[in-house]
Amino acid sequence: MLIKMLMSIRYTALRSGDSNTPLQSKLNDLAELIAKLGSAAGLILFIALLIRFFVQLGTGNPARTANEKGLAFVQILIISVTLIVVAVPEGLPLAVTLALAFATKRMTAENLLVRVLGSCETMANASVVCTDKTGTLTQNVMTVVAGSVGIRAKFVRILSENQERTNAGEEPSIKETPEQQENRRKHPDDFSLDQTELDGVLSPALRRCFNEAICINSTAFEDVDADFEQVRKKGEEPKKIFVGSKTETALLRFAKENGWEDYAKVREEADTLQMVPFSSERKAMGVVIRKKDGTARLYLKGASEILTKKCTRHVVVSRPDEEVSKEEEEVETKEIDEHAKDNISRTIIFYANQTLRTIALCYRDLGQWPPEGVDDADEVSRAGKHLPCRIALM
Repeated sequence: MLIKMLMSIRYTALRSGDSNTPLQSKLNDLAELIAKLGSAAGLILFIALLIRFFVQLGTGNPARTANEKGLAFVQILIISVTLIVVAVPEGLPLAVTLALAFATKRMTAENLLVRVLGSCETMANASVVCTDKTGTLTQNVMTVVAGSVGIRAKFVRILSENQERTNAGEEPSIKETPEQQENRRKHPDDFSLDQTELDGVLSPALRRCFNEAICINSTAFEDVDADFEQVRKKGEEPKKIFVGSKTETALLRFAKENGWEDYAKVREEADTLQMVPFSSERKAMGVVIRKKDGTARLYLKGASEILTKKCTRHVVVSRPDEEVSKEEEEVETKEIDEHAKDNISRTIIFYANQTLRTIALCYRDLGQWPPEGVDDADEVSRAGKHLPCRIALM
């Protein structure tokens, strides 16, 4: 009974969750083995002492009174039980618990909250950690932090604090590999600028095209922040936030921060002809609008590595020291050659290596909608292979 009680205490002390950690399991096995060996040794000692007691009792040597005989038998029991108690390692679970508690304290100093002591020992043996990203490792909020307009202009959100976000080839860094330095030399016309300077290099037509690609080809919208409303003071203006896909809300915030025309007004004025919903096959979504001259324009948004391969032209952006025409009615574009393809590819890889999600915005002007050769406009939205090619990359 004593052994069972001690074993029960040992199991309870070691248990810190639904299952034991590898170290706890090994210590359980070791403690159980020691307890069995101690119990066996105590039983053997008890039998040996009991035999000697009966032999002495039968021979009468040494001579003992009835009380002395009773005390001798009790002493045999005490010695045997003491051996069993000493053999059970009740201090082993305590040592493990103290070690885990000390590890938990050190992790707390690193802003890591440990709810189960056994987690410390379990994580020490982990070689790969799989976790949900959105809302766990991140704040579940996306923001446009860097981008490339055309192939030359590399803009960065707060450039002075985030120089590593641009791969424009002003000066190769000594920290870069020879291959990266060579890539910079291959594209000397690239330039960096702060996001706040973006308006200064975009023509009115390109700015309008950029804004329409963001505002019209989106299902996100602006609404009052419900959490803010609960704590809003009297007379305080309601706080508005964009609601919808995290990618689309990030793009709408980007347009709003740049002071471009309000998304609601752009959508209201747009003559939408066709919506092309997102498809996992084509990795893109799109919208077709009617331009003022009666022709159609298709805006696409999706996976950069997919859409850039469909593009044959890219928009042209002036350097900050070059004069930007204020009277352009059409967006200036240029054919994508092998040199430009290499620039696009290295830019996508550069952003992806910084764990950034890369999104491509493209457009194509069409003489009519549905496109020539396609009888049913709905067929375009059902089959990704029917999306028109020769698209211009923004």
